[in-house]
Amino acid sequence: RFKKISASFYLPDSPANPAPGVFYLRHVGFLGAAAPAVKGLKPVAFAAGEEGVVEFSAFAEGDAWADRQNASLWRQLREWLLAKFGQEDADKAVAPWLVESVEDAARKELLTTQQENQNKPAFAEGNAAKPNFEEVNVDQKEKEALAAERAKLAEERAALEKQRAEFAERETKLKETEAGRIHTEHVAFAENLVKEGRLLPANKEATVGLLDSLAKSGGSMEFAEADGSKKTVADVEALKNMLSASPKLVAFGELATGDLDAGGSASFAAPQGYTADPERLELHGKALAYQTAHPGTDYTAALAAVGGK
Repeated sequence: RFKKISASFYLPDSPANPAPGVFYLRHVGFLGAAAPAVKGLKPVAFAAGEEGVVEFSAFAEGDAWADRQNASLWRQLREWLLAKFGQEDADKAVAPWLVESVEDAARKELLTTQQENQNKPAFAEGNAAKPNFEEVNVDQKEKEALAAERAKLAEERAALEKQRAEFAERETKLKETEAGRIHTEHVAFAENLVKEGRLLPANKEATVGLLDSLAKSGGSMEFAEADGSKKTVADVEALKNMLSASPKLVAFGELATGDLDAGGSASFAAPQGYTADPERLELHGKALAYQTAHPGTDYTAALAAVGGK
């Protein structure tokens, strides 16, 4: 099948020989199984150095020049042996039939190669591709499977988006519920401050709004204790602690509604540098009395009920 077979060896003293001192096989080449697939393709040339390399080739292809040269070399060798050592020694080294067999083989190879070349193209053509209906069916099945997989992924993505939307809705409702609960606590806290006299009724709504805003922001502050340790408290809790510890703005004594109706007075501790309006103080006492007589009544409603504005 291979018409050119060659073996390349490193010489014992070659600088590239992996085993210095002996012949070392470099490569074995097999060529000529098929003509080049590209018209006009030139032989491959490598950049490896050839120093210290010897190559032996056996040509099996119909190269007329190479085969005839091979036969001619054997013939010249025998003639030289005849002239140098005589027929007896020449026959022992290179028998005449050996040279003739080489010449006959060269002639036969040349004839065979010429006949083969007449029936072969100058270059190797690839086999024409034949339609593979089975392969087309496989591709169609793959397309269908891919489409089904895409549809499945789309369904899973839609289900995931639905779950995310439901989770976000639940989270929003939970936040609203928690915000409502916290707001209710702040309203109760502010009303208790008003009852204790630590917060004026007019400031209740603003105080509740401030507490709600601080709770929503979730901020905190850090301050040092008396012993030098640090403590972190939420902003809303810090404000509630401050309001709870603030001094009372109004101090109420024991009130008698009859005395108030008859022009009595309530005990009131005004801040330093301020005086209280007796009429407003009397109206305030009536509103508190109304709240006592009607539990659950808001201070503003009680004040309106006793004639306040």
